[in-house]
Amino acid sequence: MEERVSLFIVSNNEVLLMHRLCEWENYFVLPWGGVEANESIVDAAIREAKEETNLNVEIDKELFHYVDGFDNRVHHIFFVKHFNWTISICWPEEEKNCEENRYSLEWHDLKELKELNIYPIATKDFLLDYLNWDNKR
Repeated sequence: MEERVSLFIVSNNEVLLMHRLCEWENYFVLPWGGVEANESIVDAAIREAKEETNLNVEIDKELFHYVDGFDNRVHHIFFVKHFNWTISICWPEEEKNCEENRYSLEWHDLKELKELNIYPIATKDFLLDYLNWDNKR
């Protein structure tokens, strides 16, 4: 079964999201990517962070994982403990970025997550549950 990694990158109570704006939809995703052959999911998360955001990251822990019925892939969501570098759109999104198909990295207040159109829906639901639980501790 194919696997995908997503990165929950938080700083100053804001989360880093990839904003996708195309002809048919306006939505947000966590920075993400696929796991390559013979690559651990943690190594994939570190590599994808660099490829998607230009960030060097330190993974804290896997928050959760699930099998998405839409694409039948295992989705692993990791919490990023530390990061450094300048955030920027990198390949391949940089090459695909145009007026009809825009990619941009944006910081959003954690309190806004419920209102944002975040895909996959299961990821958004898991994050909202995690944040509600975490705020009660």
